Amino acid sequence: MLWITLAVAAAFVQNIRFMVQKQMSDTGFSAAGATYARFVWSGPVILLVLALLLGVKQHPIPQIDPRFLVLVTVGAATQMLATICSIAMFKRRNFAVGAVFRQTEAVFAAIIGIVVLSEMLPLGGWIALGVSLIGLVILAIDPETDGFNIVNKGSALGLAAGVGFGMSATCYRGASLALNIDDVVISALTALAFAIWVQIVFLSIYFKMFEPGQGLRVARAWRQSGMISLTSLVGSAFLFMAFTLQKAPYVKTVGQVELIFAAIVSVMVFKEKISPRELVGSAVLIGSIILLVMIGL
Repeated sequence: MLWITLAVAAAFVQNIRFMVQKQMSDTGFSAAGATYARFVWSGPVILLVLALLLGVKQHPIPQIDPRFLVLVTVGAATQMLATICSIAMFKRRNFAVGAVFRQTEAVFAAIIGIVVLSEMLPLGGWIALGVSLIGLVILAIDPETDGFNIVNKGSALGLAAGVGFGMSATCYRGASLALNIDDVVISALTALAFAIWVQIVFLSIYFKMFEPGQGLRVARAWRQSGMISLTSLVGSAFLFMAFTLQKAPYVKTVGQVELIFAAIVSVMVFKEKISPRELVGSAVLIGSIILLVMIGL
């Protein structure tokens, strides 16, 4: 299925993006600054690509309605906040475990999808959600005290990222569908263009008020920010097309293949160690997510 290929490709590219963002945050950039790197170069590019695509296909400019604007704005805001939480989490948990927490977005997308899009899950889906909670409890053990501390900062940031990405995935699917366009690529890129520029505006205002000069620093670090923008744009385009074709929880579940990529990066690039407990917790969580997608396919 095309949406599965798109989800796997997106996971691979997004993992590269998070790797560079972690490196960027480790060199003195704030979490918001590393997040801004996603959009600083991709904003103009997505408009150019969309304009060329509309011209080549002789497709009319998509009609925008209030439902689309609300969904894409909420999706953009929650994705931006989730990315900030993810980058902040990397300073407290290793890269691979951080990736596992991010991937709880599949579970949250399933729940949020019921409320926002009225897309129901079968009974087996709820069983998978219950199993995932076991994995989360195991992962929530504080690595510094080795005790159960569900509200430690690393776990809290990870879960916040999962909720944010789950919400954004659901909203982006709803926004893309609200355009009522048969062309999957144009529908996806239109929603993506709006989302990117909403995020650029939000972060520009934030920098003006709280972190003056941070945006300029990101632009000057063009090698890192350029790579982040490129991988973000490509990965997001794949994801938006997959969202248009399939329910968000299933797309995000297939995207759990990112955990394999993240484990390789964690060990080989960042020289981090993954504890046996973290391996068990990750395995339980991945198992619940695989169960979720098996039910839905």
